[in-house]
Amino acid sequence: MRTSYTLKVVLVDFTDVNGHAKYKKSDFENMLSGTNYLNSPDDEEAYGSMSYYYETMSQGDVSINAMVLNNSPGGNPEWIHLSHNKNYYKSHYTIFADAENAAIAAGLDVSTGSTTKLVYIYAGNFYLDGLNPRAERGNNRYLMCEQWGGRGSYDNEIDPSITFAHIGIHCHEFGHLLGFNDLYNGAHRIIDWCLMGDGCDLGPDPGYKGSCPAPINPHYRNWQGWISVSNPPVPNSGIDFPYNEYSPTVYVAQSGNDRYFVENRRYRDFSHFLPGHSDGTGGILVWHVRYTHTIDLIEADGSGYGEGSDEGYGDMWPGATNNRNLNDFTIPDDNLWYGGNSNVILHNISDPNETMTAVFGYKWFGNVPIDITWTNEVLIGGNLAVPNGIILTIENGTIVKFDNGWNLTVNGNLTACGTSSSPIFFTSPSHNRQSWGNIYIYSDNNDLEYCTFEYGNWAVKFYGYPSHTSGNVVKHCTF
Repeated sequence: MRTSYTLKVVLVDFTDVNGHAKYKKSDFENMLSGTNYLNSPDDEEAYGSMSYYYETMSQGDVSINAMVLNNSPGGNPEWIHLSHNKNYYKSHYTIFADAENAAIAAGLDVSTGSTTKLVYIYAGNFYLDGLNPRAERGNNRYLMCEQWGGRGSYDNEIDPSITFAHIGIHCHEFGHLLGFNDLYNGAHRIIDWCLMGDGCDLGPDPGYKGSCPAPINPHYRNWQGWISVSNPPVPNSGIDFPYNEYSPTVYVAQSGNDRYFVENRRYRDFSHFLPGHSDGTGGILVWHVRYTHTIDLIEADGSGYGEGSDEGYGDMWPGATNNRNLNDFTIPDDNLWYGGNSNVILHNISDPNETMTAVFGYKWFGNVPIDITWTNEVLIGGNLAVPNGIILTIENGTIVKFDNGWNLTVNGNLTACGTSSSPIFFTSPSHNRQSWGNIYIYSDNNDLEYCTFEYGNWAVKFYGYPSHTSGNVVKHCTF
């Protein structure tokens, strides 16, 4: 459903810092809701207005109409004067209340509602503490600065990089009014990969002033109903992930309360200045979500959880490390948020391209792509093969559950060694007889010890014996 928001704009200044006369009423309105906003009033490159950004993120469902409320004879806004200097508001958190009282005294209508929002823009550069840009969701309003010199430019008016503020922080704070949380806090931090991290600052170097903010993560876009996501068919031999920022193809696999969103990103559009943009052309992003606001980016290089100093092309898949496989047993892994196997696999990720491919889904199927060791509970959702040259090791105490008559075919090597007190189980979640197929072994030197096979068909079959298989061990197993 298309929603058109009215954004009321009130410009306020201080006893010692006044609003800049060179900026017209139309400059603020064009930056926030113009249709072809490609240059700022200070002639810096822009990539669209805030309204254009949200129209892109929402597939046209959201538009913003900004209107400066200040009296503006000849297009020149008369700034509302606050009664204190700027540093007073840095140390006192009263600017919302003081700005509201001053605006009302000036006869301005600062009422808000579900589709009517308000921004107070204060004169001069970005200040921290009491003047840190922020949103008040309950009051449908946010605070922003008139100018900004970019990252590292705070609490002064003399930095030569200070220019007319771009859309990035406006988009971030407006996102709070739509229900989005900050993603730069906590143990799992998303820094530059999402608008709601520090991705609101992105744009051309130097400065990071926010002219081209990062896209909103696909979970938030789906949560708002702006984009649809699909569950991958299981099994599959590979899924296409075409790139399209406006209408992305996003697949999600769910394991319990955890969801894994997979999308293709290219370094263009609002993804132009994402981390690593100078090192590659793009790749797959994997978002791990639990409930609504617990969000992590699983980084291909295992560099951490969105830690800013580590962000780069290595976070994408295959990325700088050429990492093409993700599951519970890889590094990094995709375990559930609070531990345990998710049984979500993302294998055989292709080279970066306009359309990328990968085997993706909940439960194991296809080919085991690399040497791997299974532990805990492993779920099989399709025929699975261990290719020639690949070693699958299963630790004692592991439970392997097969669905729907699926088989495990071994052309490589299988080592499944339980113990008398901690056997390995090959079984079915349904506990119905012959509810899964067989383990077919076509290779030499496989080892099955203290394994229990239940509810299968023939359990284990060795093919090619004796001319093609030798050195296979089966002992202390129960069938």
